[in-house]
Amino acid sequence: MVRIFAAGSGLVPFSRPATGRGYQKMASDAARAALDDANVKYSDVGACVCTYNYAAPTAGQSAIYDLGLTGIPIFNANNNCSSGSAGLFLGRSLVLSGQYDVVLCVGFEEMDGGLSEPFQDKASPTARQFDFMYNELGIKKGKIAPKMNDFTSDIIKLFSEAGQEYCKKHGVSEGIFAEIAAKNRLHGQQNENAMLASKKPPPTAEQIAAQPRLFGCLTSGMAAPTGDGAAAVVLVSERWVQEHEQQFRAVEILGQALVSDTPESFEGSVAALAGISMAERAARDAYAQAGIVPEEIGAVELHDCFSPNELLLYEALQLARPGTAAEFWGQRQVAANSHGVQHVRQGPQGVVVNPSGGLESKGHPIGATGLGQAAELICQLRRTAGRRQLEPAPRIAVQHNFGFNGGAVVTVWGAPTGMPRRMTPSELEGARKFASGWGNAEEFSMSFSSGAAGMKGELPGDLRGTFFRNGPGVMDVYGTKLAHPIDGDGLIGKLTFHGDGRASFVARFVETATHVKEREAKKMLFHGQMASRAPTKDYRFRDPSHTNVFAWGGRLLTCHEYTLPHEMDPRTLRTIGPTDLGGTITKTKSFCAHYRVDQHTDRLVTVSFRPERPSFGGPGRPSQLHICEFDRCWALQAEAYHEIPGLNYCHDLVVTPSYYVVHQTPFVKVNLEAAQKILTGEQLPGEQMKLNKELPCRLLLIPRKGGEPILVDLPEPCHVYHFGHAVERNGLLEVDFVALGANFNMEFQHGLWLSNGEDQPGLLVTARIDLATSRCISYRQADACSCEFPAVHPGRHVIGPSDDLPRYTYLMANDNGLRVPFTHVVKVDRRWEGRQSYGFEGCSVGEPCFVPRPGAKAEDDGYIIVQVFEPTKRNTSFAVLDAQRLSEGPLCSLDLQTFLPNAFHGTWSNEVFEAPQPSSRL
Repeated sequence: MVRIFAAGSGLVPFSRPATGRGYQKMASDAARAALDDANVKYSDVGACVCTYNYAAPTAGQSAIYDLGLTGIPIFNANNNCSSGSAGLFLGRSLVLSGQYDVVLCVGFEEMDGGLSEPFQDKASPTARQFDFMYNELGIKKGKIAPKMNDFTSDIIKLFSEAGQEYCKKHGVSEGIFAEIAAKNRLHGQQNENAMLASKKPPPTAEQIAAQPRLFGCLTSGMAAPTGDGAAAVVLVSERWVQEHEQQFRAVEILGQALVSDTPESFEGSVAALAGISMAERAARDAYAQAGIVPEEIGAVELHDCFSPNELLLYEALQLARPGTAAEFWGQRQVAANSHGVQHVRQGPQGVVVNPSGGLESKGHPIGATGLGQAAELICQLRRTAGRRQLEPAPRIAVQHNFGFNGGAVVTVWGAPTGMPRRMTPSELEGARKFASGWGNAEEFSMSFSSGAAGMKGELPGDLRGTFFRNGPGVMDVYGTKLAHPIDGDGLIGKLTFHGDGRASFVARFVETATHVKEREAKKMLFHGQMASRAPTKDYRFRDPSHTNVFAWGGRLLTCHEYTLPHEMDPRTLRTIGPTDLGGTITKTKSFCAHYRVDQHTDRLVTVSFRPERPSFGGPGRPSQLHICEFDRCWALQAEAYHEIPGLNYCHDLVVTPSYYVVHQTPFVKVNLEAAQKILTGEQLPGEQMKLNKELPCRLLLIPRKGGEPILVDLPEPCHVYHFGHAVERNGLLEVDFVALGANFNMEFQHGLWLSNGEDQPGLLVTARIDLATSRCISYRQADACSCEFPAVHPGRHVIGPSDDLPRYTYLMANDNGLRVPFTHVVKVDRRWEGRQSYGFEGCSVGEPCFVPRPGAKAEDDGYIIVQVFEPTKRNTSFAVLDAQRLSEGPLCSLDLQTFLPNAFHGTWSNEVFEAPQPSSRL
């Protein structure tokens, strides 16, 4: 998957024609601004594309030579009014070819007046279109004003007739065109680069309707004024972005299509001749390339040469369904940003169309228009549009540019997703203190009450239930230091909220057989899975049962994916012992760390796996995947069992109405050589986790009603431990997960995190799958922060067809632009509207757990419980935050006043499991 980005943009103010600025100066000024914005020297540019219509051949060289004489290829192009976007298309193609890492696109125009065809003694390139207009559509040829040429007159008539055609067909009042024009003037009022920017109030729809009539439904206020101007964009390769660490600024071209006339342009519709059919096809192609759906679009810059064209484009760009453009316009509201600048949001998704003011406000210097549109969207997506910044900023934006007989160009832009950076040496030195979050702990218990030591703030009165957490409680086993926290034995924490302002905490180890034997022997007897070797020749692995803990159907289970779960008494945390759940998981004899609850069926969905066993002269064993659905009595209600070649690791799953979804990682390879290294002690399993380029990276879609797994290859290699949401809707499946990229391994790097997080941060991504083709059509980073442990509403694990689409994911993250340590809880909004973050200064945090408020309707109406570690005091606490106002910080903090090691995972139960009181005798 080749990715192309805009690293910088620049433009000079658009103005009335014949201002005397000269195209050379305008173009070179815009180019310099774009290069400066990208922090690129002209000597680093590999090629240049120049677009214009009203200048002599090689005018591009004349404009660009002022920047330097470097000998690079310079292309001159024109495509009528779509010239700027056509140049962008050509520039992108040059970078896509792999020949160039940096291409400069410059569009400019110095006009004498309106539109014209300068070579009157030669065949007109638009003769086919105008002949069809005159002879087939019945639109009369000729000037509409004495001082206006035939070409301009006929273009005005074409778009007027297209607007009237639509209004007649759909019963729409022509007054809508003045309303659209007034909206664009409102948006352009404070655009310093717009030709019609003014400190005066923008004209109203009534005032625009009353302006001199051009033709039919059009007045002069509904037409884009032609003029002078220049704009430029610097396009770069993904390699350049990575080498220059510009992920936080580079805006990606997710998809782009240029469509010229097709037979449909000449099939009897005025709108089709005016480019609407070309726009429809270009939008379909560009959206398919980008893998987006129209509901994701937050901003649009479209070719409003005349306001009727904007109305027609609402449908062509799929913002509105066919025949509902007027309805889409009617669903609008005026919203002001934090600077008080107003924007009109349209349709149910609140898209802003022409935030720049569009051509009707900005002006229409023909060769610069498309690049001017791009410059506007780049600023909006980067959040650098100043006073005019859309709030919330869009994550996806669409650009449409049309040229009569030139084509329609649709470009889909994606906001910078960012890449957290490595620490400087001094930052790393300061972060080393967080390594003390791993260590040995003792079993203990304590209680909290309002006003007593340890409680800061007040517990919410409606917070009643139990938070369980699990994690390694040792890093030193009777004098033998563990090399990795994942090798430590599980220590369960039970934090009970009694609902009356009191809370209590208990910590107990999971009494696995290996834990008990080592305690009795007072030495380390068993190896760890990661990198910890016991001082013994007996090559057996420890059973830590440390990864997760949850309550279901009156039972409390602890999990570690390679072994059976252990059951504990939820009241006392006494270990009852390992369980195969009544014989239901004997096929794999394991139980993965994570589960889902299908709230529609009230079933617990669990996953187990067993890696393949190579043949050592006898029969081997294929890898096995076993998914079970239990009711609250732990009766097995459904199951899926598959032998899947190459599936040698599984940690989590997500569930939709139709599918169970797991990840097949390319980071675990099982063969005879790897097995022999493990059996001889040369390597431990965790030490073998690295990218195997020959292995597939896939999502496996397991049909819930039976059938073979569907294999969906992902476009980039990654390892997935944890999923967020999964949404199955309209033939698409969207899956959120934290992706660990190609450099991932399980090195306990700097003692800060479980993997090499400083080399390979975890990033929240969304993969979109076309279920009809079983193909991943989009794979995009969903947030910029380095993160792990995504958490969602526990009552919305399975999104049904009539359920509201999920919005919120809560992350353990670093939101300071670094990769580690994790110091923040981040709330990510899938609509990109309500992102919040709270950083615990000087502290690290664990996995956030979302607790719904009793009776809550809103998805985020509830609390976040998170474990917090303060390294300077080596002290642990639990914080309770309001999920709707997460950025305001904790409502209450429960200080354990002792050390509790970092945890892995935790879960919430609405039950309060009171310990039995000792009986008394008379």
